[in-house]
Amino acid sequence: MPTLEELYHLRYNSGDELHRRVAAAVAVAASGILGESAETPGHALRLVWAKATLAGDIRQTANQFIWSVVANPVIAADIDAASDGDIQWVVNQVVNTFAGVS
Repeated sequence: MPTLEELYHLRYNSGDELHRRVAAAVAVAASGILGESAETPGHALRLVWAKATLAGDIRQTANQFIWSVVANPVIAADIDAASDGDIQWVVNQVVNTFAGVS
């Protein structure tokens, strides 16, 4: 696991590519919520979040997720080799937090 200093460096010095990938993952997560079952736990809050996210500035919303992404041990071990699937997994794991579900 990287040190806190290394995580800070990953967050602020990884460049635009990481930010674009996280923004795309956020958009994919929000789009998926639009089509999920109303029976999904927390759906009402998730739907409000998804609509606001897709109608707003995805890049700004992505900023909320970047710390979670770089703090993931698999991604932090080699951020340049992080797969889209790894980034998407992390984003999907924290959506409920930002949607106010948990």
